[in-house]
Amino acid sequence: MSTFLKSIPLFILLLFVGSCCSQKELSNKKNSKCEGIVYLTQNGCPYFIEITESSIAGIDVGNKIYPVQLNEKFKQNGLKIIFDALISRAPSPSNCMVNNVVVLSDIKVIP
Repeated sequence: MSTFLKSIPLFILLLFVGSCCSQKELSNKKNSKCEGIVYLTQNGCPYFIEITESSIAGIDVGNKIYPVQLNEKFKQNGLKIIFDALISRAPSPSNCMVNNVVVLSDIKVIP
């Protein structure tokens, strides 16, 4: 049997192992979270969130973010929340001084 044919099973095994590792990295990225405090009517914004912890690229601690379509139950001054965030291309409200406009998901209140 040629050397080429003998190396095919090894190549397939390496592809399989590599794909498993890639899936694991993707799932870790989905677990990225941010924590922040909601503020009302400051910096020209009707509301915004100041980031206190973040594992999402592009959203840093100290950033102020404007969440698009934030549910009314989370619009409470001083409310601490944890959430997933995706940076959006949507514009911020006029005169609203924030670092990013985002879409939030999986929002939970921190007691």
